[in-house]
Amino acid sequence: MKRVIKAFSALLLVLTLIIGAAADSCALEPEEGQTVFVTKIEGLPEGFITGADISSLLSLEAAGRVFYGFDGRRQDLLKTLSESGVNYIRVRVWNDPFDSNGNGYGGGNCTLETATELGRRAAEYGMGLLVDFHYSDFWADPGKQQAPKAWQSMTLEEKTSAIYSYTAGSISAIEESGVEIGMVQVGNETTNGLCGETDRERRYTLMRAAAQAVRDTDESILIAAHFTNPEKKEYSGFARDLQTYGVDYDIFSTSFYPEYHGTVYNLKEQLAAVHEISGKKVMIAETAWAYSSTIIGAYKRSVQGQADEIADCVRAMSELGDYAVGVFYWEPAWIDVPGKTEEERVEKRELYGAGWASSYSVEYDPDDAGLYYGATACVPTSLFDPDGHPLESLKTFRYVRQGSGYQPQNLLADPSFEDGAASWSVNELNSGTVGVSDDPYDAREGSRSLHFWSDKRVSFTAEQTVTGLTEGKYSFSLSAQGGDIGSNASLKIYAVSGGTRYEQSFTPDGWRNWKTPLLENIPCGGELTVGVEVSAPAGAWGSIDCAQLFREPSVYKRGDADGDGAVTIIDATAVQKYLANYDLPAAFNPAAADVNSDGAISVDDVTEIQRFLAYYDDPYHIGEPVRV
Repeated sequence: MKRVIKAFSALLLVLTLIIGAAADSCALEPEEGQTVFVTKIEGLPEGFITGADISSLLSLEAAGRVFYGFDGRRQDLLKTLSESGVNYIRVRVWNDPFDSNGNGYGGGNCTLETATELGRRAAEYGMGLLVDFHYSDFWADPGKQQAPKAWQSMTLEEKTSAIYSYTAGSISAIEESGVEIGMVQVGNETTNGLCGETDRERRYTLMRAAAQAVRDTDESILIAAHFTNPEKKEYSGFARDLQTYGVDYDIFSTSFYPEYHGTVYNLKEQLAAVHEISGKKVMIAETAWAYSSTIIGAYKRSVQGQADEIADCVRAMSELGDYAVGVFYWEPAWIDVPGKTEEERVEKRELYGAGWASSYSVEYDPDDAGLYYGATACVPTSLFDPDGHPLESLKTFRYVRQGSGYQPQNLLADPSFEDGAASWSVNELNSGTVGVSDDPYDAREGSRSLHFWSDKRVSFTAEQTVTGLTEGKYSFSLSAQGGDIGSNASLKIYAVSGGTRYEQSFTPDGWRNWKTPLLENIPCGGELTVGVEVSAPAGAWGSIDCAQLFREPSVYKRGDADGDGAVTIIDATAVQKYLANYDLPAAFNPAAADVNSDGAISVDDVTEIQRFLAYYDDPYHIGEPVRV
């Protein structure tokens, strides 16, 4: 009967996705407040997983962290994820993440109960559950694979029996609570070991036992093996090892962080080779990208950059075919705990385990977590702002199925050099080979790019001046790849506005290892010159592509008259002061104050804000972002 129920639930989820996709397929008009652009990925399977790891959520909520929906109201995070296109959650499980006094090690203090509770809440919104067993009491990754405290003195035979019993018992406990499990991960990032074992045969013996426990307990659950570091090109070897040692699994999954793990092109090659060898399905079990950072990487460090990275991962999996089952984003909601002072936040992290590690972890992991414990390290890669409001990049999981509708206007002519760079002024300061390449492998998009190489020092600029621009703030970026740059080199993107030059340095470091430097908040009153400047030694090579110049949209929230990012009683007061002609805060926004959009600010607007704060009906979507 259990399997019949599971099958019916799976069918219901698929039908829900089909109906939702059909309804959304016509939603091509941009949504109000939309500020990211995502192209629909054609042919994306209905059952394709667009998932999120939310393991830290319960600890954050216990510490008082509140999350909001896109309308600005408080809302269950799971509902917001579901509305944004997330259809699966991933939750890590540690055996015993507590010290001898019961103090949590941190990282969410993730236990079997954590997975059970989050799985229950996810099911309310039709989302599946992946249980990620680390077989450790704390973080397991390529650098450390400690056995749980209770298993550390066991022989291999004893540990094999323990991992079987623990896996089978854990699955039974979750399912007996009424929570369905769609997938189980037998180890986390097991590239160099598992559960204290680094010897190849010993660690695969343990993995084989864990996988067998899943099969024996519930054969309908999919089993995922998890590895990382695809840039090392070792995945074919791992696939053969899994065969050699008889590990029964369904999905070969990988972590993929573009910051460290190479290109999406290499990732596809590695996963395609795994499938060719094993016939198994493949999946990205973890990925993430920062919306705020000064580090230059493959994508812009922005909300749009997050959307681009997520969409590229989904697209790469889709291009592999039906043996690629999905993508999980790692901890999109792991932001810091609330608090008026850092001391208050430290106390909450320690008490609820809401930071990446607490001071109590020194007992188990003295050389890493015990030394460097503290706040979460993934705030910049979250898909929520520091106050718990969702960023629009979160909607990428929905946009990949339907397209975003919104498309900002790239103000540059011939931005990818497909027309031969006629709109660009290329000034060679040193003679060399600089020109448009027709080799599509030199291009990030299309078939052309601006390519450079020289047997002696190469030095040039390529720029474009745009006039007639609306006054406001602009952003400029481009993509670059290259190599043999050396230390005696200077590569920059720049913008000149009103006599002021803005610039950002970057360094290419390999073929198709695209770097995307970004200049943001460039003030412009009408004319803007943007370009790239390259000065590199003999032998250096590279290509430039995908230049983008956008006017940054002005975004506000309906009702947020004082511009502090939240709709509060102060906003109602600000509108009242406006009506009474009292002094107003400098940030007062008449457009935001006109919440009923009747073209005038009146007592009705104050009333609507007050009704919103009192949780009465809100016909004017107060708190919803608006783009102007």
